[in-house]
Amino acid sequence: MRWSSLVLLVACGHGAAEIPDDASVDLDASSMTEDATGDAIAERDGALDPDGPAGCGTLAADPADVFVDGAATLESLGTMACPFHTIDEALALAAPATARTIHVAGGEYVQGAIVAIPAKVRLSGASEASVAISGGGTCAVTASPCTLTLEGGAGLDHVTVTNATGDAIVVTGGTGAAMIDHATASDAKRFGIAVRSASLVLDHATVSNNKQDGLNAKQGTITVTASDFRNNAQNALDIDQGATLSITGG
Repeated sequence: MRWSSLVLLVACGHGAAEIPDDASVDLDASSMTEDATGDAIAERDGALDPDGPAGCGTLAADPADVFVDGAATLESLGTMACPFHTIDEALALAAPATARTIHVAGGEYVQGAIVAIPAKVRLSGASEASVAISGGGTCAVTASPCTLTLEGGAGLDHVTVTNATGDAIVVTGGTGAAMIDHATASDAKRFGIAVRSASLVLDHATVSNNKQDGLNAKQGTITVTASDFRNNAQNALDIDQGATLSITGG
């Protein structure tokens, strides 16, 4: 099924959301400690230890929260005080036992390899306007360049992903649905989002200005809620016979 022009009105709390093709971290400290002056320091899941190097803290063996800031100049440790300097460092950690959020500060992150987000990991940016991810490598399941891949059970929010030579985001295999919410996939030479072997929940996302389809799905269940497809050169949504589409209100 193909939609070259898609207009959808769904109830979304305060109003309706229109989805045409050619139309148009909040971090709660789990506990508090005090530094040498008596000032409070936020401590998150044991990640911030005032006794760590240069006050950076020590990253837990299996941290629930990891931090990245491409503009950081202190030691690259992944803590809130001394974040990793690259997304790759955060993704190189051992897989989490339960769940992990990688918090990415504002900046342009030009990747030399694919940003591969595994199950149980969520990549969460400061905002769609401030976090831009581009570059990447060749995605095996599409045999095409891509910037970022999501396994089933992985998540992505508050970032903008682009790709000048292929696909912005590719959803691959895995158990459970991948989640993209409050994120943008745009300006890809091919597809904004390609779904190849997993289910996807797309919530309050923007898929725009892609040179072929906004979303191209070969397999899996696609659930779209209050998302905006615009200015994609071919189709807003191209859903193959091996995939199913569900469009719901918020």
